[in-house]
Amino acid sequence: MGKKHEESQNEEDFLLSETDLDDVEKQASEWTRAKPRGGARIDEHLAEFMPLTRGATLTASFSDDSPRQSELNLDSVVDEAILGLDRALKETQKHSTFKLFLAIYTVFLAPALWFFIQEAAFPPKLAPAVIPMAPSSVGLLGFMTTVLGLYAFLRLMCSTLSWKQRVKSPAQHKEDLLRIARLSAALGVIGRVANRVHAPDGLIFLGLIIYYTIFFAAIYEVAKNLNIKLTRDCVRNPYTIFVTGVTVVLVGGVLGLHCVFAAEDRDLVEFLGLLAMAALFHAALLVGPGNAHVHVHHWYWAFAAAHMCVFDSRTSQLAQAMFCGCYIHGVALFGVEKCFYIAPDFTEEYS
Repeated sequence: MGKKHEESQNEEDFLLSETDLDDVEKQASEWTRAKPRGGARIDEHLAEFMPLTRGATLTASFSDDSPRQSELNLDSVVDEAILGLDRALKETQKHSTFKLFLAIYTVFLAPALWFFIQEAAFPPKLAPAVIPMAPSSVGLLGFMTTVLGLYAFLRLMCSTLSWKQRVKSPAQHKEDLLRIARLSAALGVIGRVANRVHAPDGLIFLGLIIYYTIFFAAIYEVAKNLNIKLTRDCVRNPYTIFVTGVTVVLVGGVLGLHCVFAAEDRDLVEFLGLLAMAALFHAALLVGPGNAHVHVHHWYWAFAAAHMCVFDSRTSQLAQAMFCGCYIHGVALFGVEKCFYIAPDFTEEYS
């Protein structure tokens, strides 16, 4: 009789006074120490909070004849419950982060979208012309100074705010600065940035580059937990698919509008030839012989896209400033990272 009373008392100890998930770990520990018998009642109480774990499954079965096995099974159940809760919390956090990211990203794109709609729906009577390639030395100096200044400012700002960036050695800083100088000089000439800076509204354009660079740093910090990366496995990430889709539509729309401008200015063949040459070169690298894993970093696609915004229009100006901001952010905080890797996990250090 005493033994039955003791077993009955042990069963009563398993009753949960509340289903607050914060107490799950504590209660599980108490159950384990008690070496539970009569597991049906425990199953009933676990069922009260297991649906909230969104992924954990109840696989244990308790037996009066094997208390040790019951103890091990209970450990497994609790582990699965905690892991399920962790997955649910992370997924909820990702959804909240994506909503914030979406709001900020919309504000980021809004000015360019506004002028794009205006110029597409109500094209100017005199089509915007291609900016001359012959660079202005004053404009090139202004652009290079802005890029190098933003490099230092971004490093300092992100260090102060504890935002994500790559730790670099002094030698790597110097190497990156040398590479950035070469890339920015090419962008200044081929992308006509130098002449855009030398134009009457050149200071406004430099201000837009500074604005978009800092704004993109904030967007990147918000989106870092969404794991948005252009790799072969990106199709498994809905956030990457969405952001890539929006970006492709934006870039495609800007290029399409530029083609309309080029057709009006009798430069369509030359402009399409430039686009075709760039597309064929990258396609050849992707499908060419040799095993390599591709990771298109944001500094690279933005740098490439900035070369296409060569028209004297507001849409072209804003789009180029946005692309320059993304490019500067990438090279300043993470370096001129390569796009082709030997290892599939992209863990190789750039050099």
